[in-house]
Amino acid sequence: MSPPTSLLSSRELAQRCSDKFTHVTGTHLPGEIQSNLERLAAYFLRINRFREFLTFIPWDSFLDNPNAGHVAIADFLCCQALSWAATTNFDTHIEDAAKQLGERDFLSALDGVEAEELTDRHRPLLKLHGCCRRDRKNTLWTNLQIRNNEEIRNRISKSKNWLRGYLTGKDILVVGFWTDWAYLNDVFSDAMEGSEPRTVVLVDPENEQVLQAKAPRLWNWAKRSGKEFFHVAETAETFLDELRVVFSRRFIEKVLSRGVECFREIFPELAVVENGGLDSLGSDDLYSLRKDLCCCSSAQPSRMRNPDETMDLVGAFILALLAKGGSIEGNCFHLKGRGIRVINCANRLLAKVKERFATDLGASRGCNVVFCLGASDAGVPSNIVRGEEPRTIVRQGWDGEWMDTDTAREWLRR
Repeated sequence: MSPPTSLLSSRELAQRCSDKFTHVTGTHLPGEIQSNLERLAAYFLRINRFREFLTFIPWDSFLDNPNAGHVAIADFLCCQALSWAATTNFDTHIEDAAKQLGERDFLSALDGVEAEELTDRHRPLLKLHGCCRRDRKNTLWTNLQIRNNEEIRNRISKSKNWLRGYLTGKDILVVGFWTDWAYLNDVFSDAMEGSEPRTVVLVDPENEQVLQAKAPRLWNWAKRSGKEFFHVAETAETFLDELRVVFSRRFIEKVLSRGVECFREIFPELAVVENGGLDSLGSDDLYSLRKDLCCCSSAQPSRMRNPDETMDLVGAFILALLAKGGSIEGNCFHLKGRGIRVINCANRLLAKVKERFATDLGASRGCNVVFCLGASDAGVPSNIVRGEEPRTIVRQGWDGEWMDTDTAREWLRR
């Protein structure tokens, strides 16, 4: 939950609007409102020129590239690690981040009714104050709009009702919300009133005295409502990226733990190596490894919150690579002078896996072997099997080897 992300502060944004108004009309606005965004918006609303005010907004300042925090939220919504997310941002950074992860149809909600409908492919993202792309004319800039605009008033009401239902008894993470955009604090406080979350974690680099002074109602809600309250003095981007690292690492560690029994059956001569270099990987590399464990190419997001039994075999082979002295770089393991991707292909045809990942591997540096674990080569078309090579190795368009489980096991034992 955070304020409308812009490259500019609210003061800078207001001054930019005021300067553009003066440039276009030759008229100077009253000095007391030129650097106060809420007063500026209210002024144009009162003189019935609010649509004109919206034309002065530098909308491109809301359209910068998503940062690591936005990517983390998008990841958590796609794999359902978050039950939902609510934001007062107008920008599309989270939506754009989801597309980068492979979710080509990530939809946000503008009210609680829409949010309730967006649960099939990913968890809901509720944009409380509108969206800079979907409905600019109804973005919320001042409390006066709620009193004067029935459409916005109804939308906020639906969102408040939905939020209250989803806050009670939950662990709530509030990132970067305390802001100098005063009207946002007031509107959000209204939505929070009456909710009873289990835990509230507030992430903001400011000290507690500053936070309480900026938004006393929100501060009192956070301190009073949760059975536990924690303040983490970090930026939202840093905290969320670190959280994503922890989530991904634990996911992979669970896969390795699940694979121990299988590893001992297939490779009884080898001993388990702990960790194997996971601590050195950043959030993007860990995510790439997670995607391989879920058989997701770059064109697909990872949708799994927890590992399942189909990953036991993959965990066993990763343990074997590490036990043989292999190292890891991103989602590529290095052993015997080869770069190896390990992909969970349970209940999939080898040819179909090759088709799904061929583009990724063409862009991959240093990877020349793929373990397609659990895949079957039954029914592989003859035109994609080269010459007299063993039927378990398939080649096409990428100068490397695709190995099924038996071939990979024998390669490791050599």
